Amino acid sequence: GELTNLLLTFRARSYTLNQPSVLIVGTIAGPMDTASFVAVDTIYLTAGDDWRKCTIDFAQYKGLNGYVAFTTGFSSIIMNSDVAIDDVLFVDRRCAEPYNIRAVRTSEYALDVAWDGVTTETGWQVKVLNSYVEPTEQALGKVDPSKVVADKTVSINDPQLVSLTDLKIFTRYYV
Repeated sequence: GELTNLLLTFRARSYTLNQPSVLIVGTIAGPMDTASFVAVDTIYLTAGDDWRKCTIDFAQYKGLNGYVAFTTGFSSIIMNSDVAIDDVLFVDRRCAEPYNIRAVRTSEYALDVAWDGVTTETGWQVKVLNSYVEPTEQALGKVDPSKVVADKTVSINDPQLVSLTDLKIFTRYYV
């Protein structure tokens, strides 16, 4: 279906400070057709947490519904599932940025960074900066070369992992 190229990103948090919430993301056949709802992913939000960035990849979706929908869920321990959602963005997964970027191994002077991404990419360009640069500047290639600490190309045939070495302690880096 047409949703299989869709990557959905948004921020969500439990609306109440004292109770967790459940957010279910799915599809429906039409804007008012709630009876056709098909769940794609379920997100559990802890009470009192800050905004959480969520990414839903529709690559495996095989249904015919053409609309994305959000609903809340209940369980024996969740009686009120109010959820706040913000910064909803639909991205063509063929041009999507990586997500779930994380440090997987660290030492005093080195760091291994891993990420999740879509499988249609042909490779990744990983830049490590010693100061923050607006994402639009990065996308336009307007990064001051003096801010670049490392610039590595990762083939799609390699694991989505890059090792960064010769780092300085007590220094903030941006990947």
